[in-house]
Amino acid sequence: MPPPLNSPLVSVVVPVFQNATSLADLHERLRQVTAGRPEARWEFVFVDDGSTDRSLAVLEDLQRLDGRIRIVRLSRNFGSQAAIVAGWSQARGDAMAVIAADLQDPPEILVPLVAAWQQGAKAVLAVRSRRDDPWPAKLGAALFYAFFRRLALAGMPVGGFDCCLLDRQLVERLVALRRPCYLAGEIIWLGFEPVLISYNRGKRLARYGRSMWTLGKRMRLAADAIWTFSRAPLRIVQAIGLLLSLLAVAGALLSLFAFSPAHRDRNLLLAAITGFSGLQLLATSWVGSSVWACQQSLLDRPAFVIDRVIEADVQNRRAA
Repeated sequence: MPPPLNSPLVSVVVPVFQNATSLADLHERLRQVTAGRPEARWEFVFVDDGSTDRSLAVLEDLQRLDGRIRIVRLSRNFGSQAAIVAGWSQARGDAMAVIAADLQDPPEILVPLVAAWQQGAKAVLAVRSRRDDPWPAKLGAALFYAFFRRLALAGMPVGGFDCCLLDRQLVERLVALRRPCYLAGEIIWLGFEPVLISYNRGKRLARYGRSMWTLGKRMRLAADAIWTFSRAPLRIVQAIGLLLSLLAVAGALLSLFAFSPAHRDRNLLLAAITGFSGLQLLATSWVGSSVWACQQSLLDRPAFVIDRVIEADVQNRRAA
């Protein structure tokens, strides 16, 4: 029996990039999880982030079987962060969940996420109690989140999060940002006392191919996250510049009074070079601080461009 029409609508947003091999399995798991749950109605918003494999064709085939599927096709690859915001902008739900397309985030986590939302939580975050990733990936993630909590947002969960469910009120604020750089940081920055639900992040199965989430993309996102939410890197550079300048002054004084005339000129030259290097770092960091502040307020380019939105036909929508 389908849920009543007055039941809340939950949108599940899935960013898709080269995931043709996992989409059918993901849809089947989503179908099983949401079947016979009268507490909510569901829609599945798949965002094709410029895939060049058969992802779009597979999604169109699935849409013919399930009228709850909406497909958002972006004009090119903009990255998973932009794809999520694009899905939010097109979703109709009263609450919106985000889940990975490769099934490392188990669709079954949606049940406790929705339950916490229906109990009044505005933001429900699925945090990883364990992750079946290679040790370099786990070490890199641990270091990043430790630095991010220390330098930027102390409220970030220890292991971070990607999968979550947000009330529409929060989603509308995030979409209005136009170019959110690091969505997990933006969600924590909003506040609203998020509810945390633990889960075990699974291993990516070999039949789904290699992940498109490369080391380079991880490092760029980490750098953007730190620079967006913290001025600590600028302050570190300022401290180094100031230290070098003080060392240069001390070296110059030491050269004048403690060394023989034969070494005085060389030491004074070294002190001058060190001092000017420190001054350059100070000046560059001050300019960087100004550019950082202006960049935050002047970025006005859209984070994504939607090519088209593919709706299920009326017959399939009624049958879902």
